[in-house]
Amino acid sequence: LNTFRNFLNGSNFLPINNIDLALIEKFNHYALTVLKMNHNTVSGYHKDLKKYLGIAKKKGLIHTSPYEEFKFKYVPGEREVLDNQELLSLFNLYKTEFINVGGKTLPLPPDHKEVLRRFLFSCVTGIRLSDTHHIT
Repeated sequence: LNTFRNFLNGSNFLPINNIDLALIEKFNHYALTVLKMNHNTVSGYHKDLKKYLGIAKKKGLIHTSPYEEFKFKYVPGEREVLDNQELLSLFNLYKTEFINVGGKTLPLPPDHKEVLRRFLFSCVTGIRLSDTHHIT
């Protein structure tokens, strides 16, 4: 909702019957080119908008949904899996708290250590890295 609201220049009000195919296409272009969002992120926004426009159609608030003409789909993501040695190297880096940069041994910055901690936790548990901030 916030991304769509920003696309509408911060407007909190847009009559649902003003959401047409042209507006959906402009939003798609805005998210992909201006915000430089990933294709699947934008597809997630379309999925949500399509759902609410479908509900509006069922309730008789609109006659047609622009998503009857606008098609989108998720594309398989490209993921490269770490092997055991790479994972072990990252774990050892976390434990030692030092990194070798240009022949010098420097302490691992606290923010880097926190990112590494969350990444390793995500690797071990399978929880998405983006969801680790919800865990206390």
